[in-house]
Amino acid sequence: MHLSSTKKVYLVVSILVLVMVTVPYLYAYFQGGDAYQFGGFLLNPMDGNSYLAKMRQGRNGSWKFTLPYTANPGKGAYLFLFYISLGHLARLMQIPLLIMFHGVKFIGTALMLISMARFFDQGLESTRLKQSAFSLAAIGSGLGWIAIPWGLFTADFWVAEAYPFLSSYANPHFPLGLAILMDLIQPAEKRRISVMGILTALLALILPFGVVILILLHGVLVLDDLFSEPYQKIADVFKTKHMKDVGVIGGIGLPILVYEWWVTNADPVLSLWNEQNLTPSPPLWDTLLSFSPALILAIWGIRKAWGSKKAKPLAYWGILGAVLMYFPWSLQRRFMLGYYIPIAGLAVLGIERISKQLALRFTSMMIALMIFAVPTNAIVILSGAQAVKQRSPQIFLAQNEFQALEWVEKNAQDADVFLSSPSTGLYIPAYTGRKVYYGHPFETTEAEEKRGKAEGFFKEPWTSDQRKSFLVENEIDYVFYGPREKKLGAVKDLAYLEVVYDQGGIKIYEVDH
Repeated sequence: MHLSSTKKVYLVVSILVLVMVTVPYLYAYFQGGDAYQFGGFLLNPMDGNSYLAKMRQGRNGSWKFTLPYTANPGKGAYLFLFYISLGHLARLMQIPLLIMFHGVKFIGTALMLISMARFFDQGLESTRLKQSAFSLAAIGSGLGWIAIPWGLFTADFWVAEAYPFLSSYANPHFPLGLAILMDLIQPAEKRRISVMGILTALLALILPFGVVILILLHGVLVLDDLFSEPYQKIADVFKTKHMKDVGVIGGIGLPILVYEWWVTNADPVLSLWNEQNLTPSPPLWDTLLSFSPALILAIWGIRKAWGSKKAKPLAYWGILGAVLMYFPWSLQRRFMLGYYIPIAGLAVLGIERISKQLALRFTSMMIALMIFAVPTNAIVILSGAQAVKQRSPQIFLAQNEFQALEWVEKNAQDADVFLSSPSTGLYIPAYTGRKVYYGHPFETTEAEEKRGKAEGFFKEPWTSDQRKSFLVENEIDYVFYGPREKKLGAVKDLAYLEVVYDQGGIKIYEVDH
């Protein structure tokens, strides 16, 4: 089968991305040896373990989400159905949760790359623009690497949803959601309405804020149709392709979003969680640095995109994204979703415009851009490899810890609550499905207060009576005491509690109520 030059570039870059986001995890897995167990996450293990905890709820048979890191999670609701469904699927296929997680991440990345190739094929004119935009969007990032000597940690290192590469490196729902998002940006005439409805429902369940972006983007395109086309009547605008998109996406996606908004505000436990779930955008200087140099070139590209009917969605997405991420609401960062994609498309248009105006070679400018845009992602991979080499406790469990967690899963009751250090508390719901007093800064209600008390139990010079009263008052069933708890310090004796597990330097105490 003969492939065009553009498809060859798509294929080579896609293979490179898939290798780059897969090999580091395989390396980490095989570096565990006999003494350590790889936790499964190289980027943001805090969120990664929370996804695993949600999958475990599905594997255990539940369709309702309850806060896995809260001792009294309430009745729950039908949220995070993507990860809960993966848990059910892992049970049916009888495969480990982490294998399911990374397998779907690989598939999601492949689908995202396919969708991105179609997106640029339909949004850009020339071969070199399509190839350049795809390559930049797939492996590029920002200038955060130049801020490292000053001890700054910019958004291009951690806001994974904004960058296709980082999305693929982090989890399955970002790349899969981006694949659907880019596909739905194309007008409805390209597909059946029923297919569009199914994709919208999936996007609403996987990445709800993607639905908001789509509705607003197609809404802007409806206004563009209204003011740029010679309609005889304003009613004619309702017959345009973008209005059909708004109708389908809004009609199917909005009810799902309304339910999620309602239940997180109506449920007393989920509302406490929602109050903590604040995601402001980084400071403006950080965002500018994290999307440059592509962002600077994109400014020159907007005017060129505006003059092209095919490229106009790139311009509107670029402008709309900038407005949404700094609109005065508590979830600003959620609207950075996929933002590097339109920036990459606009950047190559900017290069084309500048190269013609200044008589510079397009290829030379593109190579220079890639040289500045790639180092951040390279550092992400190398820092992960360094953490693996050092057996960082953030990404590895000692084998004795893993064995203790296996005991917990087999012997503790579903409703039992564990007290541990915050570090261990992150793993207990993910690996056992049991509740913890504290384990996550967002998914533990009243998190800041409980973190302080959990740490205080182990490191403050409390008396035995104070510790026992604390355990009884907070209805804690077990105390996990291992290497992470010992690092906190002051506990010398828990002899008033019954030891039910004692292996490899780890003790688990049962609290007598």
